[in-house]
Amino acid sequence: MRKSILLIDDDASIRSTFKKLMKKYRYSIQSPSGNADALQIIERYKPQIIIVEVSIPSSTRLKLISSIKERYPEIPILVTTVFSNIFTSQELLEKYGSDDQLSKPFKITDVLIKMENLLDRQNRKNKMESNRCQMP
Repeated sequence: MRKSILLIDDDASIRSTFKKLMKKYRYSIQSPSGNADALQIIERYKPQIIIVEVSIPSSTRLKLISSIKERYPEIPILVTTVFSNIFTSQELLEKYGSDDQLSKPFKITDVLIKMENLLDRQNRKNKMESNRCQMP
């Protein structure tokens, strides 16, 4: 089964390049051009992981991340940003609900490793919850 990704990034060339690369690695990917369609796509598409680019500190993307995490806490969110000196991983995790961060520029192997780690963590969590529900 192909793993599904939702990529939220304003840059059309990044979306296009990312789509091509992810298909090469056997990922299914959806990528809206902005924030507006993101929640609808999540509901319809049910991605296994969401990658959100945060371009400026005052971005509405931070609110979007919080909204996504509130509605879909089970979906891991990976934030990409050039502002790693402003956003610490801890701040993005605690304040906005992201699960991990990747600083730009990055290599595709870095993205793949982060995504696989997040998906593995989510799978372990799901198994633990399933086992807990089965206990008498």
